[in-house]
Amino acid sequence: MGAGREALVDRAQAVLAEAEAEWQATLAASAKAPPPPTATATATAKPTAHPTATAKPTVNQANAPCPGPGLTRRCGGVCVNLQTDDRNCGSCGSVCSGGKHCDGHMSCRDANGNL
Repeated sequence: MGAGREALVDRAQAVLAEAEAEWQATLAASAKAPPPPTATATATAKPTAHPTATAKPTVNQANAPCPGPGLTRRCGGVCVNLQTDDRNCGSCGSVCSGGKHCDGHMSCRDANGNL
């Protein structure tokens, strides 16, 4: 049994030596070859402090629709009714003065209905 065992050990050592030689050849070849290409991601948007799961379109708050009856718009960031608001009668910033009020038809009128 001793001779058979020695033959197995010799064969195992030969296989290991072949494997080591193949490994060294592979390492040498990979050192000479250019590295394989890697996938890179390109960013198209700047990261934010609070990322969201989905992108939402931005809304110009000055022109965003407002809920409510009548002709409503945002004036100074606040929804107003341009038909009845004395400080925004007909358009943002159009103020009814001299005791006149926005008449519901986007015109400033006095108590007698005069413009």
